[in-house]
Amino acid sequence: MTRSAAMLSPLWALLLSAMSARAMEDFAMWSFHRPVALNTTASGAGVSGTVAAFPVLIRLNAANFNFTQAKADGADLRFSRRDGSPLPYQIERWDKALQLAEIWVKADTVRGNLQEQAFTMHWGEANAMDSANAGAVFDTADGYVSAWHLGETGNTTVDGYADASRNGAHGQGANMKAENRIEGVVGRGQAFKAASLQSITIKSAARTRFEFQGTGDMTLSHWVKVQSNPGAFYTTVAKGDRSWRMSRSGGGNVLEFAVRNIKTNPALKDHDIADTKTTFDAPVWHLVTGVAKGPKLYMYVDGVKEDEQPMPGSVVNSEDDVALGFNSQYKSRYFDGYLDEVQILRVGQSADWAKLTYENQRPGGKLVSFPETAAIRLTAPGRRGPGAVGASLARRGNAFDAAGRKLGLW
Repeated sequence: MTRSAAMLSPLWALLLSAMSARAMEDFAMWSFHRPVALNTTASGAGVSGTVAAFPVLIRLNAANFNFTQAKADGADLRFSRRDGSPLPYQIERWDKALQLAEIWVKADTVRGNLQEQAFTMHWGEANAMDSANAGAVFDTADGYVSAWHLGETGNTTVDGYADASRNGAHGQGANMKAENRIEGVVGRGQAFKAASLQSITIKSAARTRFEFQGTGDMTLSHWVKVQSNPGAFYTTVAKGDRSWRMSRSGGGNVLEFAVRNIKTNPALKDHDIADTKTTFDAPVWHLVTGVAKGPKLYMYVDGVKEDEQPMPGSVVNSEDDVALGFNSQYKSRYFDGYLDEVQILRVGQSADWAKLTYENQRPGGKLVSFPETAAIRLTAPGRRGPGAVGASLARRGNAFDAAGRKLGLW
């Protein structure tokens, strides 16, 4: 064994031990448990189709969670299926003082038009280590290229704006200051001031991950709040102007999702474009989602399809950097407003996905609920094997909603 290997062996042993310990976690050792119900019927999110591998946003506050029962940083939080196996999660914000938290949990499947589906949240284990895994929630295997929560204090540090996906496509701010962090739709977001030439550029090493030539399918979803219209083509997110962009249309206060398509436009002199019908005249938050899914382009606002246009070819690649708040090819196209939860995927998502995303992320959304008013405390926790907690909850009647309906725990 080499000296280097000998030095690494204890570290690998420690890592493997930690991984093994987490894989074998017995949630019967956690003091508190509560079902988290998902409702896609008309009384909930109102989504009819099934959506797979969906990051479910869970909001905690003083009204639905007792923060004194958990560790100060939420490190003991866990989520599980019915059989006791863990679900991947990421904590975007955990603020014990303000009693606010936003957590993303990857749901294997969210079924449409169904009220009886749920998973379990666990907390209250003093010895638990942080088990969050953002990359498993926003997984490249599910098509995620990037997921920027934009909750950082405004900065110009290299990699100062974290990408939650496995790609690690972190961004660097230009002229961004501490006060650029604002209250967003989900936790914190970022303000951009066109007059101050503020923007976030994704490092060039990640450029090729945002090239979709081939299948041509992609999805760009982000919350947008326009403060003013500083130019005809101000940009929220773009890969220059030679590949794809989301920007103001030169013809009015609407946003356009524009892609260059080599099949129908071999000279690459213009774009295929889908526009919003919603106008961005007032400072109001909207979820704007552009989808390229051959052979068409789609534009959704707040989960509702507003435009559909032909795009029979493939999105063209380019050497331009991906940027938030401006266009790296036309550098005068700065944005004046707020952005939050910018997600880019290498797949063209469905109308059900667009609506489910809006209904889940909007304040007051009705996808997620806690059927019980109080957490269930196990008075004598002990090791009872895989799935013991889920089985125990079912036996004790804790896997039922307020009306007595059994919840379909995964």
